Amino acid sequence: MDMRTYRTRRLMLTSASFVIFCIGGVSTLSVILPEFADMHGWEQTHLMWVYPTLQIFLMLGGVVSGKLIEKYAISRVMVASGIIFATAWIIAPFLTSLPLFYVVFCTLAGLGAGLAYSPCLANAQKWYPDKGGIVNGILATINNLSIAAISMGLASVLIPFFGSSTASIVTGVTYLLLMGGVGGFLRTPPDSWRPAGYMNPSDANSSASRGIYGDLTSREMLRTRRFYLMFAIMAFACVSGATLLGASASIARTQLFTNPDSELAQSFGGFAVATTTIGAAVGSFIIGIIYDRYGGHRSLLLILCTTLVALLVMSQSFTPLPFFTATAFLGLCFGGIFTIYPPFLGHLYGRTHLGSNWAIMYLAYTISTWLTAPLLSILRRDEEGQETYTLTFYGAAIITTAGLLLTVVLMLAVRIRHALRTLRRLLRLENFAQNLALRSIATQAKDNDTSTGPKKRLRSYLHALHTKKLSPRKKNREP
Repeated sequence: MDMRTYRTRRLMLTSASFVIFCIGGVSTLSVILPEFADMHGWEQTHLMWVYPTLQIFLMLGGVVSGKLIEKYAISRVMVASGIIFATAWIIAPFLTSLPLFYVVFCTLAGLGAGLAYSPCLANAQKWYPDKGGIVNGILATINNLSIAAISMGLASVLIPFFGSSTASIVTGVTYLLLMGGVGGFLRTPPDSWRPAGYMNPSDANSSASRGIYGDLTSREMLRTRRFYLMFAIMAFACVSGATLLGASASIARTQLFTNPDSELAQSFGGFAVATTTIGAAVGSFIIGIIYDRYGGHRSLLLILCTTLVALLVMSQSFTPLPFFTATAFLGLCFGGIFTIYPPFLGHLYGRTHLGSNWAIMYLAYTISTWLTAPLLSILRRDEEGQETYTLTFYGAAIITTAGLLLTVVLMLAVRIRHALRTLRRLLRLENFAQNLALRSIATQAKDNDTSTGPKKRLRSYLHALHTKKLSPRKKNREP
């Protein structure tokens, strides 16, 4: 790899990092939504479906972006996504009606983020097929750190000094400059390009974009049975993390203190949010390294086993040390899921259509965010005091166990497939050897009896064929 290509790869990763940083602003709605509710007189409970609704449009934006990337340059898609995403934040203070806020803000913010999110991840995988895990881990780490940075900037500086309206407008202008400006530098590598020394898992002579099962479109991917197993595993694996992100502060205040409304309890609630975010950021990087070394199946197994143990520990943790330790590990595993899935999809189904393929897989996380509401409402027991969320953790543990079992099934299916492929190769080699021996016998009979005519030689060959009980091998079939 020459120095120019090396610098180009670094520039593409840097540009993608700025875009991913801005998309992290989607998860900071919990900071600014209460301010909008107070300003417009909305009920706080009416805002609980803003984030799940936005996630639906984010997924749709990712699907649309996959089609747009096939027709237009990625730089144009980034500029368009930056304009749409920034517009949502700039006009948000002026949406005084709650239904209008749901329709306009959720649609624009979700579509804008979705148009940028999937192409950025897919483009990074195309430039770094040899380091897919660690590169996606870097981007996921930046995404998680951006949540903390943007939240602190809004809560500590912009909202206290300038108000929520100005804070939202300033944030939108910043997103426009970073996503539309820096994202405009993104370029896709040539179709036949691959890093020096990189060996494609499916074909050593093919391009870096090809996966084990080929370079599949979204429609072709949906026809494979493996996709639905991976989809269910991701949905089950994300439930615990989505539950923790949605109620980490409330869980910490309720489970660690008999008086959840005390000042100390509120400070510990904020610390729980920070612990989850930092754990997700660290986990994104660590799990990326593990993925590059051990592969997707083993990484998934490790994440789900760790999640299950952390949930069981957290259900019985009523003191800070075990509680925050379990919280950190849950955040770590949650960040790891989003680290390994994009490169794992590219490894299996190819990287040319990875943007739209990942957008479809992202629907699994959207479903998990809708599953958290029953866990936090139906299984919650307010009369139990510090054990209010115990049943919630047990429910999440059962769902995680289901994901763990599906992962084992997926691994067994891969092993069985490899065993059958090896068996077919052995049978093919054995058949080739037998046919080779048969031809040798026929040739020897021909050499020993050169005085006979063609009819007798043909009769001798057919007799040898009948003795060996083999069918003649097709000439156009390779061994």
